[in-house]
Amino acid sequence: MKNKAIPCLILILWGINPIVSAQNNPDILDENKKWSTVEFYWLPNGPHFTTYNKFEGDTTINGISYKKIWEAKDSGASEWSLAGFIRKEENAYFLLNLWGEEGLVYNFDLEVGDTITVNNTIIYSYPVVAEVYDIDSVFIEPLDEYRRRMVMISYPDFYEYWVEGVGSNGGIVRSGCYVAPFTGGGSYMLCEWENGQKIYDNEDFDYCYDSTVGIDDKNENKNVFINISPMPLKEQSIISLNQAYGEIVHLDIFDIYGKKVISKQLRSDEVLVITKSQFAPGIYLVTINSDNRLLSSTKLIVQ
Repeated sequence: MKNKAIPCLILILWGINPIVSAQNNPDILDENKKWSTVEFYWLPNGPHFTTYNKFEGDTTINGISYKKIWEAKDSGASEWSLAGFIRKEENAYFLLNLWGEEGLVYNFDLEVGDTITVNNTIIYSYPVVAEVYDIDSVFIEPLDEYRRRMVMISYPDFYEYWVEGVGSNGGIVRSGCYVAPFTGGGSYMLCEWENGQKIYDNEDFDYCYDSTVGIDDKNENKNVFINISPMPLKEQSIISLNQAYGEIVHLDIFDIYGKKVISKQLRSDEVLVITKSQFAPGIYLVTINSDNRLLSSTKLIVQ
């Protein structure tokens, strides 16, 4: 991963270098589209990992029609799992998480000075109020077409860009992440494809898939994975490794601000039982270390 400039500079540049597309569809809910997003944590040797997303397949929940949200974390984007649901109402989009909570994540009909309560139930445990600070257009070549771009602001110096048909610079299902002053990490949209052809490329990254478990990713054991069941944590969940690693490991759980919430030493064939009473609702990072090597990391969602 390349070194980053300060977030404001990244946001100003975001979206002005789209690549060729055979077709153009300003609707996000297009089954021919796919996105990749990198998430990172500001921790010592903090990991970063990439998630692919696509919207494919229809379903009805409580009488309301949704598209299914799928995610894949492998570099080949071949192992897809259900991550939630999304629907469109006029030019606004709503996300429904896997445990039944829905929130507004985009509205492209807003004007300068309008406010919106972004309630991204997939990544947040609380809503964020943002204001439309500015509206301009992004020219997409070779389509000879402009796309509406909205600059969203909540706190001073916390900006987020929404581009119609593309999504947020923080990631297609991570709208609101840059108008909330989180200090523990963040995310960037890496690439977007339509009909198999790339139409957006983040110039701050070399690839559309950027993932490592630490500063020296040669320490990664790619065969070790953390299992958390059930997910999300509602009452009680069990954390385990997919295989016995044959030695003592250290398990740490961090909140989104980088604070260590739980630290345990256990054998790799042991399991750790966690309960809802140990956490506030939200998203946490779980890491497994051995001999100062980060073996694996994953997210924990607490409802």
